[in-house]
Amino acid sequence: RSPEVMAGRKSRGAAGAAEDLWTKISTGVVAEAAGDAAVDARVVKAKETFTLVVGQKQSGKTSVITAFTNPSKDEVPKATTALDYLFARRGAAPNLPKDVAHIWELGGGGKLSDLVSVPIQAKTLSSTCLVVVVDLSKPENLIQGLVYWLGVVRSHVEDVAERLRDTKGTAQDLSRKAHERFPQDHPDRGSVSPLVTPLVIVGTKYDKFKDYESVQKKVVCQALRFIAHMHGATLVMIGARDKASRDTVRAHLTHHLFRTARPKRMETNHEKALSISAGADSFDDILKTVPKGADASDFLQARGGVQRDAMDCWSRLLEDLFGPAQPEDSDAMAAPGAAAEETKVFEESVVDEAREERNAALKKYKKEVARKKRLEAAGSKKSSRTDKAPAAEGGGTSSSSSSSRSRRDKGGERGAPGVGEEKEPGNDRRTRQRNSSERSERGSSPSGSFSSGARDEIKHPL
Repeated sequence: RSPEVMAGRKSRGAAGAAEDLWTKISTGVVAEAAGDAAVDARVVKAKETFTLVVGQKQSGKTSVITAFTNPSKDEVPKATTALDYLFARRGAAPNLPKDVAHIWELGGGGKLSDLVSVPIQAKTLSSTCLVVVVDLSKPENLIQGLVYWLGVVRSHVEDVAERLRDTKGTAQDLSRKAHERFPQDHPDRGSVSPLVTPLVIVGTKYDKFKDYESVQKKVVCQALRFIAHMHGATLVMIGARDKASRDTVRAHLTHHLFRTARPKRMETNHEKALSISAGADSFDDILKTVPKGADASDFLQARGGVQRDAMDCWSRLLEDLFGPAQPEDSDAMAAPGAAAEETKVFEESVVDEAREERNAALKKYKKEVARKKRLEAAGSKKSSRTDKAPAAEGGGTSSSSSSSRSRRDKGGERGAPGVGEEKEPGNDRRTRQRNSSERSERGSSPSGSFSSGARDEIKHPL
C-alpha cells in the first residue's frame, strides 16, 4: 500500500471518528463509566445540597469541615469570626455534571446564632443538612451547648417548614422523609421527634476524651446517644490523630452531602469512637445499664415518649462526674469590657469615627432632654405656689387682727401694732429702749407705778 492511500484512509477514519463524536454530542448521548449505558446529558443535572455547621465556640467546626473537604491537610485552622462559606464538588461519573455541596460554618458562638437564617431557607430546605459540633474535652458543658444549638436550629427549621405548608405536598414530603429514617418496625418510631432535615452530631477532640475514666466515658456516650436518637440524628466522634474516626466522619458527611450510600459500620462501644446512623439506635439499648443515681423513668415515660426533664437529669449526672458547667462564650461576651476588647481586635477607623460622632450626638441629646425635664419640673412647682398664694393671704388677715387684739389686751398702752400696721423686727428693741428712757424722764411708766425720782417730787410739792 502506498503512503498516499494510508494517509487517505487515516484522514477518512479521523473524519469518521470526529463525525461520530459530534453526532454523540449533538444527540446528547454519553457513555457511563460504570456500565457504558446510554444517558441523556440534557436530563442529567448537578445535584446541590446546603449544609450548616454550628456549635460551641472553638469546638472544632473548621476541623470537621477540613476532614471532609481536604483530609490530607494537617494544619491548625484559623478561628472563624462569623459566617464562612465554601463548597465541595464531586463527580458521580466522567462526563457528567458534578454535584455541589454548599457549606456554611457559623463561628463566633451563640451571639451570632441569628445568622442561621442565611443558609436555612424555604427554597433549599428539602436539600439542607445540619451539623452540630460538641467539644468532648469539656464534658461539663456538653449538655448545655448541645441543647442550646439543637434548640436554635430546630426552631428555625420548624418556622421555615411552617411557611411551606401552603405549598402543596412540600411539607408532607419532608415529614415523610424524616420518619423514613426509622424503619416501620422500630420500637421508638412514635417516641422520637426527628427534624425534617438530616441532622449530624459530631463529637470532636476524641483524642483527649478517650483518656477519661471508663465510667465517665460511658455516661457521656449514653447522654449523646440519647439526645441524638431523640432528634433522629446521626452521631459520630472524631479525633485529630485518629485516622479511622476521620474516615468515618468523612463517609457520613459524604452520604448526607452527596447522597451516597449510608455507611454500614456501626460502633456503640463507649471505649471507642461512636458511629451510629440515624434510626439505628434504640432507647432500650441506650438505657440497658442505667447510670448510677438515676432510673429509667427519669428519661422515658411509661406509655412511651421522652420525659420533659430528661435533659436536666443528664446534666445532673454529668455535673456529678465533671463538676458544674462553666460559662459559655455567650456569657463571656456579656462581661464588662468584652465588647471593647473585641473592637480592638477588629479595628475600622471609618466605622469607629462614625460611631464616636453618633455617641457624642446621643450624649448631647440626653443632656438636652434632662435640661427640659428640669425646666418643666421647676415651672410646675412655680405654678403650684402661685395657686396657693391667694388662700394664704386671706387667712393671714384674720390671724393678724386676732393676734394684734391679744397684744393690745395684754400690753395696754405699749403701742403694739394693730391691724394694717407694719412692724419692723430689726427696730423693736431700740424702740422699746427709747420709749423707756422717755418715760423715765417724764416720771411715769405705762403701768402707773412711780420711779424713785418721781416719789421725791411728790413729797415736796409746790
